[in-house]
Amino acid sequence: MIVRNDLLEPIVEFSRVKPILATCAGIILMSKKTNDSRVIPLNIFDIEINRNAYGRQIHSFVDTIQVDLNGTTSNVVASFIRAPKIAKLGNDIEVLATHNGTPVAIRNDRHIGLTFHPELNNETIFHSFLFQMKKKVDTLSAN
Repeated sequence: MIVRNDLLEPIVEFSRVKPILATCAGIILMSKKTNDSRVIPLNIFDIEINRNAYGRQIHSFVDTIQVDLNGTTSNVVASFIRAPKIAKLGNDIEVLATHNGTPVAIRNDRHIGLTFHPELNNETIFHSFLFQMKKKVDTLSAN
């Protein structure tokens, strides 16, 4: 769909100047490499990721994770629905949260990637942080 609608380059260009919050399929698209040959990665996150790594829909689950974001630790309820799993991290990736030792929330410069769905549990910590980042980017651009 991204290629068919000629959105590949516009998304990458947008990522160079604005923050992005990528959840589930979004983090797969923004990865450097994925186990699904149908996906054309945007190479925004220096990660390798595997789709549907926890299994089928029946294996989806909800759990509480600890997130370290901007110097604050918070408990976040995370819904993992046919979730991807990060297999390899690049040097510029900051891990914000793990689940059973596997990174599930990451940051790269101004972008945040999540392998779960915070919006299903009314978790807004990532959205709030993204808006803070956008304000900083806009302020820097204005000067």
